Amino acid sequence: MAFGDNSIFNTTKTAAVFNQMARDRFVQQMRKESALANVAFGLPKEVDGQLKFTKDGNYGGNQIEIPAIGSLRTISGVVDGTAELANATITPLTSLVNYTFEIGHYAHTLGVPNAELRKVQLGQKKAGDLIETYFRILMDSYIESISTDLNGTGAGVGDATNRVMSWVHAVSDGTSTGETNYALYGKVNRADAANGFAKAIFRPTVGTLSLAKIAEAQIAAQGNGANSDLGICGSTVFGLVRQLVEGQAEAITTDRLTDFGRAQFRYAGTNFALEFNCPAQTLGLLDTSTWLVKRGQEDFSKGIMINPVAVAGHVLPTEMFIGVYTDCPNKNVKMNGITG
Repeated sequence: MAFGDNSIFNTTKTAAVFNQMARDRFVQQMRKESALANVAFGLPKEVDGQLKFTKDGNYGGNQIEIPAIGSLRTISGVVDGTAELANATITPLTSLVNYTFEIGHYAHTLGVPNAELRKVQLGQKKAGDLIETYFRILMDSYIESISTDLNGTGAGVGDATNRVMSWVHAVSDGTSTGETNYALYGKVNRADAANGFAKAIFRPTVGTLSLAKIAEAQIAAQGNGANSDLGICGSTVFGLVRQLVEGQAEAITTDRLTDFGRAQFRYAGTNFALEFNCPAQTLGLLDTSTWLVKRGQEDFSKGIMINPVAVAGHVLPTEMFIGVYTDCPNKNVKMNGITG
């Protein structure tokens, strides 16, 4: 988008530039920094000349409902003849459950000294350079905050209006020692025995990691119809897994995560990826088909505008609404307590 130096004080034009940059670059950068975000947004595709992502969905409300199958139906066979003419037994669809989630809301207002804008006005600095600097500071900061929240642990990392939900919360049974902070998932209580569909597969005290323990967890997920095609972990656990698979015929270096900017390799059907903000001693084995992103439709910025209460300054207000969810926690695995 063309942007002349004389437009630096035009709030509408600066807003248009920042919003276009956010549309063009936020998702791409987020997918490079976070393996989970990479798969949650989906693959890139071009639609009407614009870059879109297959699982990136817009949402206009404060909450989102995601349907989930609580239990399967019992389907009966029919004997030819009289049984075909009998009255059908009609049962209500009580096994369909709706998870209800908040949309995480992030906001930051950047102060812009008038002296910086005056440099543009006097030709000492290009408007495009100033805009690019401010955008990179803001975008890198948003991505770091969201990535940190996406990997948070303990109380307060679940469904909330002021953050994305942590995958550590989403992938939990909600009842084991250390997991009770994560009992509620999408307003569904995992402590209720009837809500087993909302419970992830959890391995609490793994101790020394081995290929056999990873395989056991993968097989457990397969029992729930899952494909554990992504393994996310921090640097220490990533190094441990890499050591385990070195020399294995199945281990290959791969770029299966398109545009992901961190280390990754593939073994036994799982793409292991380095997630820097991932909690220590933890390995997530995730079914990527169950993860998705929802974003608000609001503009990223209202542009550079005068701050009437500042001595001599403008402000650049920004905000973002975003949520990351899984509709099938029971198809995902969390392994904790990895010590070596």
